[in-house]
Amino acid sequence: MRHVLAFERTTPEPGPDADAVEHRFVATADVDAATDATLEIGGVATVWDVLLNGDVVASGTSMFERRQVPVSLVAGANTVEVVVHPLTTWLDERPRKPRARWRTMVTDEPRLRWARTQVLGRAPGRAPGCGPSATAARR
Repeated sequence: MRHVLAFERTTPEPGPDADAVEHRFVATADVDAATDATLEIGGVATVWDVLLNGDVVASGTSMFERRQVPVSLVAGANTVEVVVHPLTTWLDERPRKPRARWRTMVTDEPRLRWARTQVLGRAPGRAPGCGPSATAARR
């Protein structure tokens, strides 16, 4: 039997720089008896952890990863939490890569070429987000 979890945001909605804050989403899975299950995970933002009842069961650094994680559910309520870590912190912690031979014109943040995330909202002129470049692109 397949169940789709309904997640609710537990952190405040982000302001203009959503990449600089942590995002948390939680869902509850109720089962009558302890059982083994598989969590299917996909499309989570760049740097993430999935916790089951407070324990990390999966982590990733690419929104394009898909995972099937075997887990053991306890009888009663099981809490599944998705934690999306700040992308800016992750980028700051990465070692400097070799300087690109040309400057990317797709985004204002050149370090994003090393992150496996969507560019939507970060591409001025195509999909402007919030901030100075978005204001200029709307003029």
